Amino acid sequence: VRVVYERYRFFNTETGEEIDIRADNVQAFVTAPGKKEQQITTGNIFYLMPIYPFSLPGEYSFRVMTADGKTHEYNLLFNEPRRVELTLGEERKLEANGVKDFQAVSITGVSLSGAEIIFHILPNNITQTHSAGADGSFLVESDALKARPSVFLVKQNNIWHYAEIL
Repeated sequence: VRVVYERYRFFNTETGEEIDIRADNVQAFVTAPGKKEQQITTGNIFYLMPIYPFSLPGEYSFRVMTADGKTHEYNLLFNEPRRVELTLGEERKLEANGVKDFQAVSITGVSLSGAEIIFHILPNNITQTHSAGADGSFLVESDALKARPSVFLVKQNNIWHYAEIL
């Protein structure tokens, strides 16, 4: 099973400074929708939340206690990811370390011009990052589109959209 995570960082609401959540500096806890509070294994400067396969949608509560004895509380609304359909557009030949074939890809019902993140996850767990063009599509190497199964993830306005090619 492939899992994709999104990074969340915690900031001091009084100073605006990022809270260092390394294991030796804090104790951190999360309460998922309908679940009991559980301790987060820290060790890095961010909390990773799985988005694919997806976490439960709903409000997550975080409680971070720093070594100086202060407690910080945060809420995160995780919207249910929306399944979408890919639309393949025209093929293009571009020079990228030699001439390669690319295909324009858009997502039905989603304007990609404001997308925060566009990922293409290939079967070998390689993740490609894309940017939308002025026409609202993004280019994917044609050979990469033939890889099965693969997943496209797009984040826009704090909502994840996904499409699978099986």
